[in-house]
Amino acid sequence: MNGQYPRFKNSYFYEELTEHFLLTTAELEFVRSCRGNANRQGMAILLKGLEYLGYFPENLQQVPPSIRSFVGKQLGLLTDLTNQYPWESSTRERHLAQIREVTGWRSMTSQDKQELEQWLRQEGAGSQRGETVGLCLSAAFPIAARVAGGSRTPASRECGSERLLLRPVRADDGAASAKGTNPAR
Repeated sequence: MNGQYPRFKNSYFYEELTEHFLLTTAELEFVRSCRGNANRQGMAILLKGLEYLGYFPENLQQVPPSIRSFVGKQLGLLTDLTNQYPWESSTRERHLAQIREVTGWRSMTSQDKQELEQWLRQEGAGSQRGETVGLCLSAAFPIAARVAGGSRTPASRECGSERLLLRPVRADDGAASAKGTNPAR
């Protein structure tokens, strides 16, 4: 573990774009509920960015052009409209709330942090992961608590804040803690 948040790569192969950024039918329907193409593209990038990184991108320009273009093409757009997305507005806040609601992600509470700390201490005691657990705890929780089925990210967090995001565990996600969460390993 290098202690860094997951980041976008500079470039992606087409197979990687389809694996990580292909919108499902339900996601397309959700995104198309937005008014305006710039809002649709911005919402779709925020949605897929959250799934890929485990946190929302700090801005849409940090998302590589290949991803913005790939998502835009799925929406029938000929050009990248992310520079028109109303980043500093209530629209963005509403989109973030809608994405959290539809995906099941939520902000981490102090009780979640306590449970995560307890779980990390139990999992790390006498294991090869002890070093990782120590790094996580010493960093005062700027670490993952993503509990998602099918997650491809090692961690989830919302950059630039102490708000960590959690997602409910599905029955097939394996062992879970007392509250039904399974912190990322």
